[in-house]
Amino acid sequence: MLSLSIASYLSLYPALLIPPLTLLCYDHRPPSKAFQSLLRFSINNISLLSIATSGLLYLSYLVTGNSWEFLSSTYGFQILLPDLTPNVGLWWYFFIEMFDSFRAFFIGVFWLHLGGYVGGLCLRIRYGFPLRRRHGGDVMSSARTG
Repeated sequence: MLSLSIASYLSLYPALLIPPLTLLCYDHRPPSKAFQSLLRFSINNISLLSIATSGLLYLSYLVTGNSWEFLSSTYGFQILLPDLTPNVGLWWYFFIEMFDSFRAFFIGVFWLHLGGYVGGLCLRIRYGFPLRRRHGGDVMSSARTG
């Protein structure tokens, strides 16, 4: 969880991996801690993650001269995408081609799209849904055809 807190400190995208990685750590915990419930395990790990991330943010606060302005420059940029200068990513190209009045809607759609993978990944990790059936058929193609 410490490495996930460092990654979440650098970018918001690894924070989306908190629920699936918590489930993965719960399923692979040592047998001596097998009596612990999922809720208690999640609370312990998420509190550890939030304490480590808060400590890193506080260190950044001290380094920047007791100012929280770095938050809007780092995390606010990823959430709001205010500057559309060309870079290697695909987001800027998509948003530069659309009207400004639709930008907030599509930023929300992009974040919902990213967040949608969290539930599927949690189900895959927790219950082990197969990606392919034994006879070679794809699960999604069989779900579409009924």
